[in-house]
Amino acid sequence: MGSYIAGAAANALIREHHLARGPLFATLKQVSISHFYPLLFAAICSIIVAIIALEFIVCIVVHELGHALAAKMLGWRVYVFTVRPFSYFPVERRIAWMRRARATGDFAGWVYSASLGETRTAGRMFVVLGGAAANFLLAVVSFAFLWHVYFPSASIAMVWNILTSGFLTGRRPLIWFLPFWLVLIFGISLNSVLAGISNLIPYWGDGWRSDGASFFDLLFKKREVRQNRYLSMLYSLAVYGAKPLYWGTALVRKVEEFSGTPAENMIRDRLLFDYYYSLGDVARARLVIERVLKASDAKPANALIEYAFLLALMDGNAAEAKTILDDIPAQYRNGFAFWRAMAISLHMLGDASGARDAVKKAIVRRGRLRRLDQDDRGWIDAIKKGKPLPKLTPRVAPV
Repeated sequence: MGSYIAGAAANALIREHHLARGPLFATLKQVSISHFYPLLFAAICSIIVAIIALEFIVCIVVHELGHALAAKMLGWRVYVFTVRPFSYFPVERRIAWMRRARATGDFAGWVYSASLGETRTAGRMFVVLGGAAANFLLAVVSFAFLWHVYFPSASIAMVWNILTSGFLTGRRPLIWFLPFWLVLIFGISLNSVLAGISNLIPYWGDGWRSDGASFFDLLFKKREVRQNRYLSMLYSLAVYGAKPLYWGTALVRKVEEFSGTPAENMIRDRLLFDYYYSLGDVARARLVIERVLKASDAKPANALIEYAFLLALMDGNAAEAKTILDDIPAQYRNGFAFWRAMAISLHMLGDASGARDAVKKAIVRRGRLRRLDQDDRGWIDAIKKGKPLPKLTPRVAPV
């Protein structure tokens, strides 16, 4: 046994002797922990940035949830819930990628909710303050949790002295050695307070305003009420990216009864056309377009494009539709609707190559093929394969 141990020790000494003379061992002996300080610093900075980003996202989600829950408590319908870059549409049960803030100035998130009934000023104030109230509630819960779990018997002064004593004495503060989850919760609670306070500060920007500014506008009634609240609601849904099929029949009926200025009527008819077309009701969509063309002496180019599209689709009069499209000014030929109408007209006239080229331009204008609805995808597939165009699929809109 002793000879075995002695032999093993001798072999270990021999291996150490060869390693000591080898280049690898010599290189490792020259490396000290200071060589890893830049890498360690970069890793710590990355972790800190990730923690701050996570805390920021949590505060935004809670803030927008506060607005949404306040609206639901009043019986309002929540149409859009957005935390950049994602938007959730509760009515559609759909999640979409939002590349930009569209018409709103909220750079981080927003909630759009509305009620078809009469809304009181107090109820609107309640919804406006719901976001900041949710942030403050999250901060209180987070501080209470930390106090109960980590500092059950300490005073505020004692905790502050413990956390900052390292800076005063030259040693590292205790906060450097706190667990990750503790730092995360502390940051969430602190950022929640800051988010709530910053949103309550009244600020009127270019096309947007803070929650505090909205509250003061409602309190002092500085903002004028629009002529038709229902048209404003429908227009907001279109701007925020809600699909026309899910706008709601009750809201659309309210808009149908509205008649205002020529500009408002133009917006109304544009929205109604999109709604009827999404339902597959091309007859009513055509009536809307014909009403637009009769209402003005200068025929709007967008209305002419949609009229040519329906003319080729419903009547099979592709030649007249092609003539109308050829007369459209060049500045109005960059949209998806124009190239969709051109593709269908050329396809019905037998120009297969021209129709396929128009389909490619239409897809480029829309961005991606999956953003098209069912009918548009069916027509594009039929044009690509040289088959007859399928009929519109009738749909039932939710109330």
